[in-house]
Amino acid sequence: MGPYRQFWIHLIARAVVGFVWVYHGVVPKLIFLHADELTILRDAGVAVESAPTMVFWIGWAEVVMGLWVWLGIPSARWPFFVTIVFGIGTTIGAAIQSPDFLIAAFNPVSLNVLFIALSLIGLMSERKAEVSP
Repeated sequence: MGPYRQFWIHLIARAVVGFVWVYHGVVPKLIFLHADELTILRDAGVAVESAPTMVFWIGWAEVVMGLWVWLGIPSARWPFFVTIVFGIGTTIGAAIQSPDFLIAAFNPVSLNVLFIALSLIGLMSERKAEVSP
């Protein structure tokens, strides 16, 4: 492959990981407030009255996270690390608090495995700053 292969791999990983964060913040949380988002929070012990407000703020946090991945400021590495920890944590949390979601058509296991793998690819494909002797 050409000399820009690593650059494109990294760019695609950042673009897609950022897109997933923004999409999952905006569509099922901020625009449509999907019932599953409320169910997951209620399963975790959040009061019914508080759940919509929490979903709203979680949605905005995910949008900010997506922008952080896209912009990579101050570091392009940290958003990938945070994504990996988030993916592992939410999968474990869903398994404990909302196990019914693990067998759904679009579930946290399949989403988070891809999210984690693409974040690892993003980390591995980042070019290190070259230091001259």
